[in-house]
Amino acid sequence: MRRVIIALAGVVLVGAVACGGSAPSATAVPEAAMAVHVDLLFCQDDMDVDCVEDVVIGPELVDCVGVAPMRCMVVDGGLFYEEIEGFEHEAGYRYRIRMERYDPWGGEEPPADASARGYRLVEVVEKARAR
Repeated sequence: MRRVIIALAGVVLVGAVACGGSAPSATAVPEAAMAVHVDLLFCQDDMDVDCVEDVVIGPELVDCVGVAPMRCMVVDGGLFYEEIEGFEHEAGYRYRIRMERYDPWGGEEPPADASARGYRLVEVVEKARAR
């Protein structure tokens, strides 16, 4: 899994000096604030896996047809035929979530009637009652 480390120490130092303050001592900045570890990169295109993406999920499930007739979420304005592990849609609410896109087959070819990608909830960013 790719890791991104964003160093914040320089930002804190530059911000303090730019605002007329003195540079903080090494003990003034907690170690936890020195770097933020993000396990996954944001998806750049539809083919990326092992990445995260932010999406908006509509308030109602709609009829759709995959392998068989089913109910689909409306994600970013389009039908979403997959499940999102760890996410439970509640009718009447619009969601903004961050989800992980991953390869559930470990690089192997998926079965003919299966998706090549899996989706897993990372966090619910916002949940609001639809109007």
